[in-house]
Amino acid sequence: MSAKKMTIVLICCLLVVLGTAVCALLELYPQDVLVAAAEDKALPSFVIATADGENWTLSFNSQNVDGAECRGAFIEANNHNCVAFKMYEAIKTCLRESGADVPDKDDFTIANYCDISFKLPDIVSSVEQNTAEYGSQGVFFGARILQIISSPSVAFEYKKEGDEWQRAYADYTAGGYLFGRGVDAGEYQVRLVATEKIRYEVNKQLVPFEYESVRYGQTFACTIEKTELSAQKQPKKSFVYGASLSDMANSLESTDFCDANVQGRFVPSAAQTDEALASVADINSAYLGVKDGGHVVYFDFIPDSDNYKPLEQIAVQINVSPRTLYVRIRDAYSLAGEAFVIPKYQIVSALVGSDTEADLGVSFEYEADKDVPSMSYRSYIAFSNPNYTPDCHSYESQFANYGRYFVYAKQVEVVADDGQIFYAFFGSGLMDVIVKASRVEVENKYGRPIYAAYKFEFSDGDGNDVTPEEAFSITWKNTPEIVEYFTVYGKDELLDISEKGMVLSKQYNVICFIEGNSMAKAFTPANIALATICGVLALTVVALCVAWKKQKRYLV
Repeated sequence: MSAKKMTIVLICCLLVVLGTAVCALLELYPQDVLVAAAEDKALPSFVIATADGENWTLSFNSQNVDGAECRGAFIEANNHNCVAFKMYEAIKTCLRESGADVPDKDDFTIANYCDISFKLPDIVSSVEQNTAEYGSQGVFFGARILQIISSPSVAFEYKKEGDEWQRAYADYTAGGYLFGRGVDAGEYQVRLVATEKIRYEVNKQLVPFEYESVRYGQTFACTIEKTELSAQKQPKKSFVYGASLSDMANSLESTDFCDANVQGRFVPSAAQTDEALASVADINSAYLGVKDGGHVVYFDFIPDSDNYKPLEQIAVQINVSPRTLYVRIRDAYSLAGEAFVIPKYQIVSALVGSDTEADLGVSFEYEADKDVPSMSYRSYIAFSNPNYTPDCHSYESQFANYGRYFVYAKQVEVVADDGQIFYAFFGSGLMDVIVKASRVEVENKYGRPIYAAYKFEFSDGDGNDVTPEEAFSITWKNTPEIVEYFTVYGKDELLDISEKGMVLSKQYNVICFIEGNSMAKAFTPANIALATICGVLALTVVALCVAWKKQKRYLV
């Protein structure tokens, strides 16, 4: 047999067993016994009633009990003739005479054998003004509610048409009670309710049985009206440029314009007087700019609760401050005497709405002297747009809240270790750089004597080599007379020393001073003239000497 068929068979067997058990139970408990048991649960009913709190009657199963009438206070301490005791005796007698299953003699707890209730006098109340504003003292109900058996608790019951009764606070005041606290605005049927809790008899454990009697007053039609808010003060709000009117509306609260803390929302009013909002298509997304004296914008307040009326055209004073933009400025430099250059920069912060960098009106301010070399100058960005203000930072240095600006020297004097004077010139400027010229020995490849070779090196304050990769210029003065030529070592070209300058680089940074042909240099026109004069003078001296010797011989 398959598992499916086996399951069906087991279910059928279970149903047969359950049916058999039900039939057996019906045989044990026939229908007439069940009905009797239900009827046995119905207990005799007694009502203790008074119309004035002084005269009392007793009814048994809705029938008045003759002879049970009595007067006085319901409960009096240590008085076995009080109303409560007399009613107890009357109920005990009625139960025995009615054939109830109660003890034939002695006292017993009557609450175990019957239902007891109390009917106390209704409340007499009056209403003159049946309307009140939500949140006010409320509608006054004139009423004097006296204690009949125990101290009553007083409340209001109210309902709208077709609804169930609800309870509300009854605030006592001289001569009556006030209706409205905790009740929403609306139209209601209202009545006073007084409830007395009555403790009558105790069980074997001495726990009292407690009964409750509810008394009602007349029903009146009352209206709780919506509260009308008013602007008791003008709100003042401050925002950074970039807050839309919708953002401003969301920041407002009812306590900004009145003393009532009412939940709700603000929306910009349709009618505005500020010129900045005159031609705005979507007023909720509009932005107000920085303006002397601020702006006056109108908002409508729409309460979340139906207990308040909306309030329109609330004037709000709004002051807008510039939005700060984080700006990173690149290092920049210029050469002494030249005009300042404009550094490169980056606007890191986002702009508002459709604003662009072109709308900022960027300009630069310098704390620098363009004619004096320095490495400690500063540059700052400024905006002509009043809606923004810059927060400047160096792109290269995280600790500088400004752009770094350098003014470089164009030329520096360099004195070699042998006293030869040179001038170093670098087109990108020289600042905080030490230029050194040192005599070095080099291989002579030029066929003429090398008078001296000088190597040029650039270093910073820490001794690091910072010789420019690109070209720099070296000039000189007062070279020895014997030097006729110079060249850049590593190159073949010989140049006349009269040119007094050469372009070097980090790769080619040695200048050689080359001696000339001294004999050829001696045959200049001036030297020839001088030699001629010297020769004539020498011949004259020789002639004078010869003549003097001859004259001396003749004299002898």
